[in-house]
Amino acid sequence: MTTAENLDTSATTAKRLYIRGYEMQITVRIATNYGQRAVYPVCEVAKKLAELIGAKTFTDRALAQIKELGYTVTVQQQAL
Repeated sequence: MTTAENLDTSATTAKRLYIRGYEMQITVRIATNYGQRAVYPVCEVAKKLAELIGAKTFTDRALAQIKELGYTVTVQQQAL
């Protein structure tokens, strides 16, 4: 199972939630640090959520809870 599958970012399976006209979506990027996967916030909402939990990266548990709140998690593609 790939990282993208773990995050379940498929637009066809995820319901899109809108609050006051704003889509409940965050963008993250995935990096590998010394063999460990790290999920970094990219967009302002993701950065605020990371600040709220007091972390620079998201754990799998944090991502699961963010999804439970109704957010869609989008993974930023890496450029070569």
